[in-house]
Amino acid sequence: MVRYPATAIELGKQIALKGQRGVNGDTIEGISAPPRRTRRWLVPAIGVGAALVLTAGMVTWLTLSDSKGREPAKTAKVSKQVSTPLPAGTAQRGTGSRLIAGDSTHLYSPGATCKPEGPQDTCEITLGVSSDQGATWTWFPIPGTYSGGPKDFVPDSTHLTITARGTRVAMAYSGLGKSWATDDAGRTWTIRETAPEQFPAVARIPDGATLEHAGGIVLSVDGQLSKLQNPPPQVTGTSDGIFSRSADGTFWYGGSYDNGAVALYTRDQGRSWQYLTGPDGARKPQISVRDGRHIYVSAFKDRRVWRTADDGKTWQELALPPGKDWISPLATADGGLAVITTSGEALTVTKDGTALTTAASGLPVNFARAWGDEPMSGAGKTGARYRSADGVQWTPFTG
Repeated sequence: MVRYPATAIELGKQIALKGQRGVNGDTIEGISAPPRRTRRWLVPAIGVGAALVLTAGMVTWLTLSDSKGREPAKTAKVSKQVSTPLPAGTAQRGTGSRLIAGDSTHLYSPGATCKPEGPQDTCEITLGVSSDQGATWTWFPIPGTYSGGPKDFVPDSTHLTITARGTRVAMAYSGLGKSWATDDAGRTWTIRETAPEQFPAVARIPDGATLEHAGGIVLSVDGQLSKLQNPPPQVTGTSDGIFSRSADGTFWYGGSYDNGAVALYTRDQGRSWQYLTGPDGARKPQISVRDGRHIYVSAFKDRRVWRTADDGKTWQELALPPGKDWISPLATADGGLAVITTSGEALTVTKDGTALTTAASGLPVNFARAWGDEPMSGAGKTGARYRSADGVQWTPFTG
């Protein structure tokens, strides 16, 4: 295995594309853009492929190599490899914080297996596969994925782009133009290497595909990487580093932008882009949306939550009970909200924002999240992993 010098900044410059700018709220060539600000450019997170990752205050270089340790090909290259399931009970790192549903029965979760290598740990990315709604799990190593970091470092799945349909799964780190795809739930993998400048252009995000980052790179479920003809504009500020798709097909890219927006989104599969203007007083906001219309923004440190049903034209602040510290608000499929508190309670809000009641208590979850239409997932105080459909009832993983 060869470790390549990390060139995240250079890669970001190559793949982050400049968007059109105009008066905030107006659409120019398909992009609703903010006023110009002279601040740093945001380069969204690029994953394991030659990326710079900040983890617990430490700089961790993530590298990739193929089985012979060669640099990624400059022209299109396709290879196939078989993955042998890991023995039951193999320790996994970085799991439990993310679930991806292929359909009503197939669930997927990224993780990693690690071993000491001198002063560092060397990890191989894995994919947990469940065909029984999360009751049991089988873990497959992803061929040719390696990461090196300090002892006990935990890979961060937010740097990994995944899309799934049934037993078909695709994963990518498009900064190096490399993707992995399986059509049999992890047993065999097709590995594609394509120079980013050779990505084909597409007018919209195809069905079953997802966006890799704000540069407009599209990952299809067969592993094909392409580039939107009308990519999202560059933005200044900070982002959560990942696109999410709500049930109505809208793609969201949450963050805290210098123009006051809390998200960048498209409702027409990437043909045009809009900004969601946030509520006044939302410091370091986080966005949560599942149905695509009822949008919630939270300010974690201030313990404040707002909702909008008209794409940010008006905001309603929810009256949370005083003295409660919550983990994170999670939008529900019916347009409501579940708020989990650190004391193990689940508070629920109806989609019209008029009711907030205690729905459950004694919950074991102390970390929970959901990206768009992905299932809710969480981790407990003992490291156990949980999943939920409504943010109120939580079921442990057993695999």
